[in-house]
Amino acid sequence: MADLNQEQRDDLVIRARQVLQDLDVLTAHVQQLTSVAIGMGGQGAIPQAYFDWPVGTPVERAQHDRLPGAWVDATGYAQAYKNNGRTEYHTGIDFNLNTPKFDSDAHAPVFAAADGVVVHSGALAVWGNVIVIMHDWHSPIIWTRYAHGESVKVKAGQSVKRGDQICNVGNAGGKMPYHVHYDVAIIDLGKRPGDWPGPNMQRVKDGYLNPVEFMRIQ
Repeated sequence: MADLNQEQRDDLVIRARQVLQDLDVLTAHVQQLTSVAIGMGGQGAIPQAYFDWPVGTPVERAQHDRLPGAWVDATGYAQAYKNNGRTEYHTGIDFNLNTPKFDSDAHAPVFAAADGVVVHSGALAVWGNVIVIMHDWHSPIIWTRYAHGESVKVKAGQSVKRGDQICNVGNAGGKMPYHVHYDVAIIDLGKRPGDWPGPNMQRVKDGYLNPVEFMRIQ
């Protein structure tokens, strides 16, 4: 700049201002396109390409680096437990909320974790109501499973958006404590909505993802 005369300096200032104006215009276009993409509905809509937790407030569900709010995981991913005296391994998360009082989770809303299509919605033996959503925009395809709910609000074949309420927290018709069983799977749970590897730890590892780790790296 020290070697430039005043006219050259003025020209550089004008060019710099023009570049800044062009950047402002470009930024506005990007924001507009992003808003349109997120807001598109119906056939051909662009998915909101990330997952939230299926329970909690909107702010809590978006906390991907931790479980939502005061909700806890009563039975961790791949955790061993006894089922009728047999050791089995858990496939996902059992969301439970006992704050500010016991069974605070009873009848609480359950939400679709991400955009997708409901591929199963109905009652299964032992499980109670089970909802499976396929998220085929993700690579690899992800299936999320929500079990033991009540007041089911979706049907097979229905498209859902992230944050749509799909049911309420239930207790499998009185067979279990109130909680939501939640899975993130890479096997087709639409064909096998009641899939349960039981004592086969390798099948858990091959077919199901750790939801906590998945949320952090998705």
